[in-house]
Amino acid sequence: MRAHQASAATSPPPSRSARRREGSTRAGDVTPRRIWLPEASLADCVVMELPTGVSKQDIRQQIWDYMESQNLADFPRPVHHRIPNFKGSYLACQNIRDLEVFTRTQEVKVDPDKPLEGVRLLMLQKQSRNLSFVCQKT
Repeated sequence: MRAHQASAATSPPPSRSARRREGSTRAGDVTPRRIWLPEASLADCVVMELPTGVSKQDIRQQIWDYMESQNLADFPRPVHHRIPNFKGSYLACQNIRDLEVFTRTQEVKVDPDKPLEGVRLLMLQKQSRNLSFVCQKT
């Protein structure tokens, strides 16, 4: 797997429906697939070349292993088989406060995952009356 920085002129990948219309990314395609992992902004994205036949589960496993080996994960650990909490997630959640869409919004759905705890707190501080918490299945 190779990673490199995308240039600012590179556009995000087409939507799933656009790919379907083009007739690409079928199971037998030999074209390499790419996934976009935003780092700081959409202009600075890490592009990972993936060989055909790599599943979502394979990618998840690689990300979980990388987070554990580089000590990027935060409580709860281990990160395998869950949406992982990461160091800096609370700070990342605080960044949405500066977005215009956040100041205009009246209703927000926030999943119960630990990395989104900062978003739930921001919404409560904003005194939003329409904060919807989603319960996890047990």
